[in-house]
Amino acid sequence: MIIGEYATFTTWPSNIDYYSTDREVALYAMDYLIKETKNAGIATCYWMGMSDGANRTLPVFHQADLAQTLIKAYYGSTDGYKYPTIDDFDIVYDITYNDQWSELFLYGNWADNVPTLSLSEYKGIRVEMDDDYSSTLQIKTYSDKSGETFKEANMNLTAGSKTTTIDFDASEVGSKIYRITLQAVDSNKKAKLIKVTLIKTDGTEVPGVIEAAWGCTYEMEATPKPSGIRSIPMNIVKGDGAIYNLSGQRVQKPQKGLYIQDGKVYVAK
Repeated sequence: MIIGEYATFTTWPSNIDYYSTDREVALYAMDYLIKETKNAGIATCYWMGMSDGANRTLPVFHQADLAQTLIKAYYGSTDGYKYPTIDDFDIVYDITYNDQWSELFLYGNWADNVPTLSLSEYKGIRVEMDDDYSSTLQIKTYSDKSGETFKEANMNLTAGSKTTTIDFDASEVGSKIYRITLQAVDSNKKAKLIKVTLIKTDGTEVPGVIEAAWGCTYEMEATPKPSGIRSIPMNIVKGDGAIYNLSGQRVQKPQKGLYIQDGKVYVAK
């Protein structure tokens, strides 16, 4: 027997992603499920969301803590396993916009079960490019859904800068954001995106999620970040056997007292 494609979200009777809304409950439930199914001899297969979309091409986890929870529940320990995330790489997104007004997702997608960004929790977004694209690209938000209609807002990239930081204005974007895109104002445009960061009201930051929306394609250039640990060359100098007194004077035949030879202290009696 195999329990296939279980996950931390439900789609009926409503769309709820517990990993996003109540992660402690989600991780507890997964820990309990794995332990109980192992005891019963039942195999399980987790849904692909643990490493989805662009994360698979590296590959990395975008729910690394969930992966750790599953491993620990089954094996009793996380020792010997690695959980790479997108933060372990320096990534450049090479984007090609084929159509006018085509879009690249910076957050969200066309699905209905993506958690919304509440302005009570998120206050802005920062977009880092390789150049100034203020005349060719803009940021677009889809918010406050009513039926099949969204409130849409367009915001310009900062002129003369590679980095744009936008504070969400409730009068423009509403109270809940469903999607954020990087939109081309003309067709046949190329751009390089370095990083997207969502900024919370408490000052903490979370990465955006890059996906093609429509009318564009992109490729990822990923380079592992330095580990911060590097070897330090050491020059080992072998002693020459010379003897010195405590004043640093070289002596041929030490008398009584303390002497130094090859970095060690000796006592002559």
